[in-house]
Amino acid sequence: MEDLQFRNQVYSKADKLYRIALRILGNTEDAEDALSFVMTKAWESRKSLSKYESIEAVLVQTIKNHAIDQLRKSKRLREFHSEETSIAKNPGVFKHKSKHEIVQEIINQLPEKQRIIIHLRMVEGYSMQQIAEIMDEKVNTIEANVSRARKKIREGYEKRYQRN
Repeated sequence: MEDLQFRNQVYSKADKLYRIALRILGNTEDAEDALSFVMTKAWESRKSLSKYESIEAVLVQTIKNHAIDQLRKSKRLREFHSEETSIAKNPGVFKHKSKHEIVQEIINQLPEKQRIIIHLRMVEGYSMQQIAEIMDEKVNTIEANVSRARKKIREGYEKRYQRN
């Protein structure tokens, strides 16, 4: 892959990759580090990238895996779950929050896989087939996860909105 091709096919995806990393990692510094890591890795393997049918799918899979690895290494996943529990135990936290903020809180409490799938589907606009390729799952599995996540979001919103 030539430099110009690399810029067109890889650098053009940087914003999307950053948003995915930010959704998973939760802060800008870690998302920027993850993006830098993936871009460096892509540059180092640029000669072999052209063999892939979808370079974007490879990049998304790489940043997703790296971000999840970073979460595990830094033990933020455990901190996230303890924060999730404290939010669930304190319904007063949701007073004065907008509908959008409540939905974001609910999405953040979804299981990791559903959170990523919902982000890819609803924010990034990927098709079910593309998400299946990125997540290395069957399309039916992705559809089921989207359905379950939407149901949890709807139920969580109804439950919390009634409290406000």
